[in-house]
Amino acid sequence: MSLNQDQDLTAIVSLCQQGDQQAWEELLDLLTPIILAICRHAGLPADESLDVFGQVCHVLLTDICRLRSKEKVLFFAAKVTHNEIFHLRRRVRRAQVLEREFAVDQAQFTDKTPETRYVLEKRAEALLEALSKLPNREHHLIRALFLDPLEPSYAEISESLKIPVSSIGPTRARSLAKLRDILAESDFDR
Repeated sequence: MSLNQDQDLTAIVSLCQQGDQQAWEELLDLLTPIILAICRHAGLPADESLDVFGQVCHVLLTDICRLRSKEKVLFFAAKVTHNEIFHLRRRVRRAQVLEREFAVDQAQFTDKTPETRYVLEKRAEALLEALSKLPNREHHLIRALFLDPLEPSYAEISESLKIPVSSIGPTRARSLAKLRDILAESDFDR
């Protein structure tokens, strides 16, 4: 980017900070190819790329007034894009772990007989009962990681449970192992 383009970008950001809608559209015109290229480079499919794009736009809109160096908006957008991709992948990994650890045969969902519903309800009850048998901290950790709709970050979980961020992964692994043992003792039908 030439000096003149840097000055233009700085002017656009300044106008965005003042609430100028046209400047915001110009900024998005400049940033959209960069954001989508980062998503494409990360191997995201189109729907996930658009989700990330929406989140990045939200963060930019929310935080643009706090930008200290207007000329670093490209760096800021790229950093936010990488962060959002990381968060998306973390959510996907959590869902995969939960599905792998406590998967119900998908064929059971298509069969809507009363017997199948009964079995599924019993399995859900057994899982909730097993969760309640975990020690308090481990119970709260599993709920925060897999069942909390707000999807707290490791930092938020660390703060709420008063454990180091570096302990969350190993504690999760031990907690899932205990949960499997509890379920095995209760004749949980896998």
